[in-house]
Amino acid sequence: ALAREMAAAVDSGARKGEKSDQDTKKADSQQKQAGGLAAVLQGSIGEAEDDDEFVVQIGDGTGWSERLQQVDSGQAPLDHIVKWTREVVMLLAAMEREERSRAAGLFRFAAVAMTALKDVSLQRLTELQVTDSVLQLWRDLKLPEARSIFGRIVSAQLGEEARRGSHKLQVSEELWLELAAQLSSPELSQSRIQVLSDLRQSVVLLVQLLAKVVKVWRRDWAVVEEELKHIQAAFSSVLKAWREGSKDAWRGLSATVELGEVAAELGKYCEQKNKPLSS
Repeated sequence: ALAREMAAAVDSGARKGEKSDQDTKKADSQQKQAGGLAAVLQGSIGEAEDDDEFVVQIGDGTGWSERLQQVDSGQAPLDHIVKWTREVVMLLAAMEREERSRAAGLFRFAAVAMTALKDVSLQRLTELQVTDSVLQLWRDLKLPEARSIFGRIVSAQLGEEARRGSHKLQVSEELWLELAAQLSSPELSQSRIQVLSDLRQSVVLLVQLLAKVVKVWRRDWAVVEEELKHIQAAFSSVLKAWREGSKDAWRGLSATVELGEVAAELGKYCEQKNKPLSS
């Protein structure tokens, strides 16, 4: 039954894939020019410049049931998992909503593939050019198994400038916060913690972004104790820089007031949740 379901989905997706291939290639080319954070928002990151070299071909002589078995058993080579993942994402993306509802087998394969890739380093995933597929699986197709890798990709991009000690974002603040908002899911706490840790490496960016990004993320997840500790550490880093008279840390009275308001609001929230120490 699984084989028949997958075969039907592949046939339908392939027909639509052929029709939309030219448009997809054109869109991908435009996305690649955006680069960095903008590319993540648009669903393309770390892809090759030569589109034709990486056009996904449907079918390599193996059936989807066989592929599923190989990945699930740990027998599939990493490059095969990546290739098949890109194929299944292209098929699902080409389908209408109703068709996707009948493609449970393809979603099952994607879930197993994400589980197989979850411990692969981000650098390796980028080298294998599978990050775009992961972004689509979570952001567009809402596949739960893709969420953790999605969080790693996004948090790494958000913290890139801070890790280099830069005092300036390479994109607009609005775009940075738009991407940060994609980490608002309660399950992505570790990704938010990573962003906070990275921001602490650049006091200028920390002061600029801390209050704003906490506003984007706050409320429901504020009960996560580990995350609260990192927020406290970030505010402490700002306060320390001010006490030491760091000129880099001063961004005017309005920024100071905003940080104070956010800290007070989080403190009140913690009191309501009976967390006196955090408050």
